[in-house]
Amino acid sequence: MGNYFVSTHPVRVLDDDGEHWVDIKEALTLADRGRYTDAIMGVGADLGGQASMKFNLGQVNQVLLECAVLGWNLPDPDTKKELDVSPRTIARINWEMPLFRQVLEEIKRRNPTLSDLNENSGSES
Repeated sequence: MGNYFVSTHPVRVLDDDGEHWVDIKEALTLADRGRYTDAIMGVGADLGGQASMKFNLGQVNQVLLECAVLGWNLPDPDTKKELDVSPRTIARINWEMPLFRQVLEEIKRRNPTLSDLNENSGSES
């Protein structure tokens, strides 16, 4: 029997040397999925009253990390102090660091029914 609710226990993703880590949710919740979908896709009408859809693919990785990341032990390069997880600090992520690619891959693996997530290569932030 499967779990009907997302566990509150985090899943830890370690960097290659095992020194730094990011804790993520076991799976995205229904609320996370709604927030993610709302952030990347907008539905509206054009000037002629025709329905239109707009995709905000530039926000995919940031919103996804905001929804999934619960904690981390990552130091600020300026102060050397651990930064709190917040939308502001997530926006500062250096996407060139392999740890965040690993985190994204783990989120994809744990959320296989989020189709656009698995179609997105993650190459843009």
